[in-house]
Parts: sequence; structure tokens; C-alpha cells
Amino acid sequence: MRFECSPTYTIDPFVPCVPEQMRAVLGEPRLIYMVGDPVPRAVAHWAESRAVALDRRPLEEAFADVADPMNLYVAASRYGHQLERFLEVFDAAQILIVDQRDLRDRRRETLHEIFAFAGVREDHWAPAYEQEANTAADKPAPNPLGRAG
Repeated sequence: MRFECSPTYTIDPFVPCVPEQMRAVLGEPRLIYMVGDPVPRAVAHWAESRAVALDRRPLEEAFADVADPMNLYVAASRYGHQLERFLEVFDAAQILIVDQRDLRDRRRETLHEIFAFAGVREDHWAPAYEQEANTAADKPAPNPLGRAG
């Protein structure tokens, strides 16, 4: 089995044709789509861009056009649109939607569901699964360039 992940797979229209390219390369994969609260997800995306000086706009300006499909920060939080793109190419049975809260709050049960969907032994468990990685506390503080603007 091989696994790979990237949030850029689901920011249509910014990264177009991803489902079609996945179908061409992978054939009939099983896809796991992680969703979370869309507002904090979008704000975290902006905050990371700001921290590394990719966007110097204040929050209010970056989100002034939330209804615009070309708002990069909001695009990935439009879960319905992103899933529609994949359902145009893949059967619904190939896609497992997982809520981030379930992975955090019901980790063992949620991982069992993911493992079963992926075709791996669903009772597999390792102590490392108890750890939470890539949390806000793990992120470095913005450097002076990230705070500029």
C-alpha cells in the first residue's frame, strides 16, 4: 500500500484537473478526504501564508471577498465543491470522508474505520497513533518578515 497526502489536491480552481490526473495515474484508488471546521481551516491557511510573508494583507482584507470562488483561503474550505469534482471522476464508494474532530476525539475508532476502508488490518495499533503532530503549538512564530506589512 502507498499513501500520499496534500491539501493542494483539493483547492480547485487553483490546482485544476487533480481528480482526472489521479485517475490517469492511479486507476481505482481509495481516497480519504479529511474535513474540519471550514472557518478555522481558512484562517489557519491565511495565518501560515502571512507567517512566511506570502501574503501581507490583514485578515479583514484577505477575507473581504469570501463569496468569490477565487479566494484562495476559502476555496479549500468549500468541501462540497471539492468533493463534487472528485465524484465526477470516482465512484462514491472510493471516497471516505473523515471529520478531523473524529480523528482527534475518537482516534482509535476512526483509525479502525480508515484502516478497514484502505484494506489494511483494521485492528492495527501503534503507540505513535496517540500523538498529535503538526499542532498550532508546533508551528514557529512568525519571523520579522512575516509580521511586516
